[in-house]
Amino acid sequence: MIENKRMDIFDAPANSMLVHACNCMGVWGSGIARLFKEKFPKTHEHYKNFCQSRSDLLGTATFWDEGKYAVGCLFTSYSFGEDKDDEAKILEATKTALVDLFELAKIFNRTEIYSNKFNSGLFGVPWHKTESILVEMSERYPEISWTVCDWP
Repeated sequence: MIENKRMDIFDAPANSMLVHACNCMGVWGSGIARLFKEKFPKTHEHYKNFCQSRSDLLGTATFWDEGKYAVGCLFTSYSFGEDKDDEAKILEATKTALVDLFELAKIFNRTEIYSNKFNSGLFGVPWHKTESILVEMSERYPEISWTVCDWP
């Protein structure tokens, strides 16, 4: 089930998973990624080390327990900025990354996920394209609720 709310993602209830799209290079340098880096510096270090130790992250997902929240990463573009992947490749990676994340959430009993309108910021993918993939994937996992936070 997908719900849209006008709220700050960082106001999500305790024990939920906060998710955003990430590059595979270990850089949370701008946009919402920078906010995640500021709020969750330990997770940023885990993410950076994880990216440096792997070369097969595109189209996958992972998360780290941060105490109050789990922080999830959808690896939807290999790089960032001018070197980000093209829209078609980002959308392809989004589909497999979402399946990966839903499976992890199911295994670890994480039933509430909160995200921004991922891919639509610095990766430049129109939200409706990512949203249609999210809706399609979420139908396979009715036990998991996903709230898309639209910043006030």
